[in-house]
Order: sequence, then C-alpha cells, then structure tokens
Amino acid sequence: MNQNKLKVILGGTFDPIHYGHLRLAENLHNLIPKAQITFMPSATPPHRETPSVSARQRSEMLELAIKGIEHFNLDTRELQRQGESYSLLSVNEIKKENPDTRIIWIMGDDAYAKLHTWFGWQELVEKVSFVVVARPGALQSEPAKAVVNTLSQCCSIEELLTFSSGAVFRHICPLLEISASNIRELLMRNLSCRFLLPESVLNYIKQNDLYSHKG
Repeated sequence: MNQNKLKVILGGTFDPIHYGHLRLAENLHNLIPKAQITFMPSATPPHRETPSVSARQRSEMLELAIKGIEHFNLDTRELQRQGESYSLLSVNEIKKENPDTRIIWIMGDDAYAKLHTWFGWQELVEKVSFVVVARPGALQSEPAKAVVNTLSQCCSIEELLTFSSGAVFRHICPLLEISASNIRELLMRNLSCRFLLPESVLNYIKQNDLYSHKG
C-alpha cells in the first residue's frame, strides 16, 4: 500500500493539548513512519462534554504544540462545521476531496468498546480502518459483537496496511498518565502545570486567562 496516501487521524477535544497527546502521536509516527499524523479537534463531541474554551483557542494551542514537527499536521474541519462533530461526516469530506486517501482512525480502548453507538458506524467502518491504542497490561474493553463481526482483526500494523478499510489493529504501547481534566483543575486552583504540556501552550493559556474559573 502507498503510505503517502495514508491519513492517520487522532481526534479529540484537546482541551488543552498536552504531552500525553503528543507522545501518543509520536508513538503512532514510530508505528507508521511514512504517514503524517493528523490532529483533528472536535467542536461539539457527541460522546463527551463540550470543551470549556473556544474552538479557535484550542486550534491555536494545537498549532503552537506541533509547530516545526513535519510529520504532524492539523485538520480543523470539525471546528468549522455547525452541529455535532460526527467522525463519519469528516471521513466523507476527506474521501470527497481525495477518493484515493486511505484513512486510519486512532481511538482508545474505551472508545472502541462504544464504537457501535457512533453515528453511522456501519458506514464508517466501510471507509476507514482503526488502530486501537491500549496501555500494556490494561484490561481490554470488549466491543459489541456486531463490531467484531464486521471488522477484520489484524495481528500487526503490516497486516492492517494491506486493507483499504474495515480492519482493526490493537496497538499496545506505553502512554503518559496525563489528563486534560487534571490540567484544567490545576489551572483553576492556580497550581503549576509545568512539564505536563508544552511551554508555548502554557504561556498561551496564561496570556488568555484560560481555565482560571470553573465552567
């Protein structure tokens, strides 16, 4: 498969972007070295609470965090779209822009277990493949039988890359124990967040007085 036509998508609210996100993205780069890793922030995620800062601010923090890293890029289409940020809508747009693009969607083990609740999931799995990221030794969440029966289960990334879509590979890799909610709590309490996120992002947060109050 031509990896130059691969789009590896890491979605999320990135509220704010931190080193846990960035290290995960770097692990994915190690897994698929020739593919760019695309950060796709969601505006109104259907499966979690609405982000506490604006779409523009989250996008600007992401730009600061990935500046100068050639194998990272930013796709803001979901921030520019009205309504809930359904993954299927983004995939359809990408396919319309370039029908030859092969998409690998990155998700956590917990999200994979709930894939059957995603909007249009049956159509989504016909158009993308999935890399499910899990920590070493973590208990695996079981996806719905309908999902298991629909996706081809792969034992390696090399096997996954032989499929144009409809496959899944569970990638076991170390993940940094950093959470955006903990960072927001520290900021709200006026406590230090150094070494949890890039200094450029922390400076932006301070300059714009973000996360200083609940809600």
